[in-house]
Amino acid sequence: MKRKSPIDRGLIGNWISYDENGSTIEHRISMAKGEYKVTCVDTYDGELAEVYDVKWDGNRLSYCLHWPSTGRFFRNSILRQSQDRVELTFTYTDTELLRRKPVRQAGRKRKT
Repeated sequence: MKRKSPIDRGLIGNWISYDENGSTIEHRISMAKGEYKVTCVDTYDGELAEVYDVKWDGNRLSYCLHWPSTGRFFRNSILRQSQDRVELTFTYTDTELLRRKPVRQAGRKRKT
């Protein structure tokens, strides 16, 4: 039977951006039945993210978020740096509008 890595209780708490002009997302990490529970709220408008796939590998806490208002998905990873500081690494989905590139017809000269 595989043993679980010891929980880092130093991650428990409410975490906000170190930069006061940074993200408005508050990451709330708690414990329930010996496992991490993560809640994320956008303090700007109060929106709660859908949090899933919370995993602890003994070093990093990782979890995924979905923001219903934008449809964006995030994959987050938290690594404790000190008692009052963690490093958040994240990747996310984004959207961009594309347009068809015009096709030049063979034999036609470009205007100069």
